[in-house]
Amino acid sequence: MLAWAEDGSLGATRFSAKLLEMAGPGRLKASLIVNGEDVDPDEVTRLLGSRPDRSYRVGDLVSSHSPTRRRTGHWSISTEGVVPEAAPLEEHVAQLLSRVTNDVGVWNLLTARHDARVFVGWFMETGNEGLAIPPSLLAGLVWRSLTGA
Repeated sequence: MLAWAEDGSLGATRFSAKLLEMAGPGRLKASLIVNGEDVDPDEVTRLLGSRPDRSYRVGDLVSSHSPTRRRTGHWSISTEGVVPEAAPLEEHVAQLLSRVTNDVGVWNLLTARHDARVFVGWFMETGNEGLAIPPSLLAGLVWRSLTGA
């Protein structure tokens, strides 16, 4: 991947035409997450047409070893164990989106009622790592009213 380098002056607002090589991201994991106080995992499963990798309701126990209860509901799918961690970001997001509906009405309903987003964990292995987000990927997220985190 390539990134523009600053011209070197302090506070510079212009960029030089010199390009720097940037290492690709070390490892990635991505999840599609729906959170909210009134998230019903069964309803989200029905609407999106995909079973979650992880889900819980408000009031569910956090663990069997604690009396603490969940304050929000949660539904999520992940690329962990499905897409190689070294695969490009586009492959991770494409895999997530291929598992759920493309119906914009469903996405409008979900994003109006709940916090829905794509979360990406990026684990750098060396300095100067970076990644590019292609316009087609951004368009797919925007079309579904998803935020990135």
